[in-house]
Amino acid sequence: PSTTSTSTSSPRRPPSPRGSLLIGRGGASASASALAPTHGAEGSAARHKGGKTREQECHFAVIAMSHASAFVDVLKKYLAPALGTLIANVMYFAPLKDVKQARRDGHLGELNPVPWPAINANCIAWIGYSYYTKDWFVFWANQPGLILGMFYTLSAIGLAKEKTRNILINACLAITAVIPMAGMMLSLVLRDWDAEKKDFFWGLLCNLVLVIYYSAPLSTMYQVIATKSSDSLHGPTCCMNMVNSSCWVAYGYSLHDPFIMYPNIVGAVVTLVQFGLIAKYPKTGPKEDNGSLFPTRNTRDNTYEPLVRNT
Repeated sequence: PSTTSTSTSSPRRPPSPRGSLLIGRGGASASASALAPTHGAEGSAARHKGGKTREQECHFAVIAMSHASAFVDVLKKYLAPALGTLIANVMYFAPLKDVKQARRDGHLGELNPVPWPAINANCIAWIGYSYYTKDWFVFWANQPGLILGMFYTLSAIGLAKEKTRNILINACLAITAVIPMAGMMLSLVLRDWDAEKKDFFWGLLCNLVLVIYYSAPLSTMYQVIATKSSDSLHGPTCCMNMVNSSCWVAYGYSLHDPFIMYPNIVGAVVTLVQFGLIAKYPKTGPKEDNGSLFPTRNTRDNTYEPLVRNT
């Protein structure tokens, strides 16, 4: 349009170089056509063609940017949380093979069962958070884990020695007391709070429980260092914890949700500590009971004494 205006106002003089500085959306193509001599219909057609091509390029660029923005939105809202949901479920399935083997053997061996009640607490808390935020991805990332966590915990209670069994029972009782009480506080005592405050309160609870879940394997840290063996640290679970926490950190960052991002950062750091212990103190195989909480071997006859033995 600016080139047409120039040729109309000065039909007998070629446009000066200064005229190119006044050219607007015609851009470089229009500038070149303004500086070049034009003759009759051919020059007019060339200018019109150049301007149209530039406009088409701008139009295509706008369309490409809109498509890219839409893809980013789909990635953040659907693809990233779907991947996180899948990884979370793989993480909860990680101990399944070893737990089933322990049930067949009739003893826990070197398995540390303390993280399993923490799975229950973590999944219950985040399922509650999904109710408040109406987030299906958070729900399905934790509902299968709750079922698996109950299976692991009940199996461990049946196979562990008395000291470990009491720890597991007390942990389950604490979960059934704390989390429903928190839900009652929000629904009845604090019912006048707005939804944002309730989300904040429940998010804090989820953060606390998630950090406990990630830290639970370190309950045997003293045993690992004392025995110089990482038998009580479950390698597959550590690997999936790292993958899971990394993905949810990225998802929380994309949503600017500190309740998702920060506890998973802590989880990644704690998991790195476990990797360090595994690297420094390689697994050495089953050992006799040395007074620690988790091995269930009887030193008298080198056998195991489970509470329940499968037939």
